[in-house]
Amino acid sequence: MSHPLPSRRFDTSPNIPLKVAMLYALFGAFWILLSDRLLDMLVHDRATMTRISVYKGWAFIAITAWLLYRLILRDYRKLQEAGALIRESEERYRTLFENTSAVILLVDPVTADIVDANSAAASFYGYGREELIGMKTTALNTLSPEQVMDNLREARRASGRVERRHRLKSGEIRDVEVYRGPIEIGARSNLFAIVHDITERKRVEEQLRDNENKLRAITEAGADAIILVDDGMRVTYWNGAAERMFGRMRGEVLGETIDCIVPERHRDAHIRGFRRFIASGAGVLGRTIHEVCALRHDGTEFPGELSLAGVQLMGKWHAAGIVRDVSERKNLEGQLRHAQKMQAIGTLTGGIAHDFNNALTAVTGFGSLLRTGVADNELLASYADNILTAADRAANLTRSLLTFSSSKPIEPKLADLNEIVETGRKFLSRLLREDILFQVEKFRDPLLVMVDPGQVVQMLMNFAVNAEDAMPGGGESSSPFPAKTSTKGFPGSTGTAFPEDMPSFHLPIPAPGWSRKRGRGSSTRFSPRKGWGRGPVWGCRRSTGS
Repeated sequence: MSHPLPSRRFDTSPNIPLKVAMLYALFGAFWILLSDRLLDMLVHDRATMTRISVYKGWAFIAITAWLLYRLILRDYRKLQEAGALIRESEERYRTLFENTSAVILLVDPVTADIVDANSAAASFYGYGREELIGMKTTALNTLSPEQVMDNLREARRASGRVERRHRLKSGEIRDVEVYRGPIEIGARSNLFAIVHDITERKRVEEQLRDNENKLRAITEAGADAIILVDDGMRVTYWNGAAERMFGRMRGEVLGETIDCIVPERHRDAHIRGFRRFIASGAGVLGRTIHEVCALRHDGTEFPGELSLAGVQLMGKWHAAGIVRDVSERKNLEGQLRHAQKMQAIGTLTGGIAHDFNNALTAVTGFGSLLRTGVADNELLASYADNILTAADRAANLTRSLLTFSSSKPIEPKLADLNEIVETGRKFLSRLLREDILFQVEKFRDPLLVMVDPGQVVQMLMNFAVNAEDAMPGGGESSSPFPAKTSTKGFPGSTGTAFPEDMPSFHLPIPAPGWSRKRGRGSSTRFSPRKGWGRGPVWGCRRSTGS
């Protein structure tokens, strides 16, 4: 594409002499032909004819001279006017060329020589103008000479914008953007190049890309869902944690409305609040953290914490939200409340057991005295024995209550596990709800173990309470005794394994709230997800030295 200097249409071609010659020939021919015929018709005297011919010649010369003068004067004035306009245009373009802050080069596309350069070019590259003019563009470009010539040939065909790296006189390399194209100056065809230094822009762009990558890495590595919603309630950002939390992939959600994660009963209120937020950038939620109910892809709901902030993008408010799933925390809070309740019950139980134990001491003492005094009376002696037996059972119950409340010191002794479990069964039958039947399958033979009987009863109690929680509608739970356990260490232990001949018992209650785990043997274990009951078991094992 050429860029000729603008000009008006002036007749400045070399046709002026031809016009003069043609005008002279035509006027002379008409003058001679018409004047001679007119004289032949009007004058018959030869002397008079001669004088008139002389006057006619002088008149012809004067008239033609005047006509030529007027013609030449008109074209001369046009030439002067055209020259003035051309000089003015050249001066205007030269002023723009010299005073603009943009770097401008004129390049010969054939030789790659710099034909002209403005002051901005000399200042940018660090050369004087005299040094730049005549220099090869290959000295400024970091490309190879062959690549530079290919680019010049391409620029001759059409204008365009390219990014290059140019070398300054100091050796520094700068990133530049070059707008280039063909331009015709007189009879010559050159290339113009307008050069902009974009080094700082490239640095800022690189920094923005780095910041974007950092932000993406942070948001993708976070455990909380990070969601960005535009003014039309459409999702524009959805991180990996949101995919895992809501069960929806990023491609499914982007462009969809945020209603897809809001339960149906809350959507109207959500829409009203969101409209207020978009209108002003503030709303009911503001910048505080609120508890909300969120909806997964499978239709299940879960409790969450939402922190919401507004950000203006292209003049419109967008909402940036961080959602945290607090289901586990709510579960732990429930466990804590239950543990606190059990602790309160244990404290109360310990106080009652102490008072009851004091009363039993008197019953046992007076019963023993009574048994000694009626030793000769068989009937009264049997009554006294029944009193002592009942007092002993009550004392065992008191010890169980004291163990449950952690108020009684641990006293391991050799005891039959069958008898301990039977005692616990009777105790637990009164503790559990009426709609739960607790059964015990004992070993066929006596099983002597070194344990604190109270701790074993406490373990059974913890298992039974968990079973009760897992069966809200009631049911039947049983406690069988496999012969051995696996040699795998107890969860939470330091790696010490159970002996091969250590007896164990498990509570198979396939109900909600219990998870099923396979051991190495052929039996199937069921253990509570809550984890209650495991601590007393491990404490019992450590206290007995097993």
